[in-house]
Amino acid sequence: MRLFSAALRTELRRRIDWPLLGSALVLLVVGMITLWSASAVQPGHAAFWRQTTWLILAVPAFALFLFMDPRSWCYHRKWVYGVNIAMLVGVRLFGSERGGAQRWFDLGPFDMQPSEPAKLLLILTLADMLARHQETLRTPRTFALSLLHVLPIFLLVLFQPDLGTSLVLICIWFGMSLVAGQRLRFLFGFLAIGALLFTAAWNVGVIRDYQKQRILDLLSGKGSYHAKVAELSIAKGRVVGEGFAQGSLKEAGIVPVQTSDFIFTVVAEEGGFVASFFIIAAYALFLWRVWAVVLNATVPLFRSMAAGIFTLFSFHVLVNLGMVVGLLPIVGVPLPFMSYGGTAMLLNFALLGLLLNLRSREKNLVF
Repeated sequence: MRLFSAALRTELRRRIDWPLLGSALVLLVVGMITLWSASAVQPGHAAFWRQTTWLILAVPAFALFLFMDPRSWCYHRKWVYGVNIAMLVGVRLFGSERGGAQRWFDLGPFDMQPSEPAKLLLILTLADMLARHQETLRTPRTFALSLLHVLPIFLLVLFQPDLGTSLVLICIWFGMSLVAGQRLRFLFGFLAIGALLFTAAWNVGVIRDYQKQRILDLLSGKGSYHAKVAELSIAKGRVVGEGFAQGSLKEAGIVPVQTSDFIFTVVAEEGGFVASFFIIAAYALFLWRVWAVVLNATVPLFRSMAAGIFTLFSFHVLVNLGMVVGLLPIVGVPLPFMSYGGTAMLLNFALLGLLLNLRSREKNLVF
């Protein structure tokens, strides 16, 4: 037993990038404390306790991706991709609908949102595809194949509708292709075509009226209701905040979905500039350590996986913080490790385990 414990401790020390893990745990702890406060308006802090249950379930996901060889997923890439498509088609056919969106499987006491694991499964299969076509990566054919790889997943999520997550998927593809060494003229050509397609989608109604209004409100400077009350909540915090669990706007329930998409407003209102700066600094440290995994990866497969994870986390952090301070339109993008959401928590822990796994497989660790 002693030999096993010593071996396990040695293995864990070898695998752990402590600044990466530590910054993620800091965000998690602060997020759970903030969620307790944000859920005070609910009977029995319901969101907090459900998130605690999901947190327990996330530990095995973390361990699986920490210890399992990342290349193992490539051996079953067709099955992984098939499961991804099947989940998204399944939720389209049999999912529960809320607020005009059909994004969830109703599992009794819990809900499962397939678009969250879809991000991870896309990273795994796309990284394999880019690595297998490394020698022909910069050809039009491989560029088209990589785009076709993500397109079905993107469209299935877009028509749920979930504009925020669909944009995350495209950004993951773009970031992984860029880091893999794809030709810039192909990528920027895609952006130009994408702008034209977005204009067409706007005119034919693919972009919903409420989504259009959020963009128009931002461009006009008028701001949507969500943006205005979020900015007011942040402003009330001033330097040191109103105190833990003392946010007056939070208690009044004025800011929508403060347990999830707008949880940063609770941090700002109750902890002020000091707490807000601390959280932003923790995210900066976390993203820097994720980028270090990308920079130090010598295996193309590992580099592509790490690039996809970096793109995902960066998009979520920048877009979420940007929307709550009125710099970006309101989209449903949670804040990693902090926002309420069980499937998102499972995803965050799985990605963290995979990052630590990839980091441990590189010889030149940089701290």
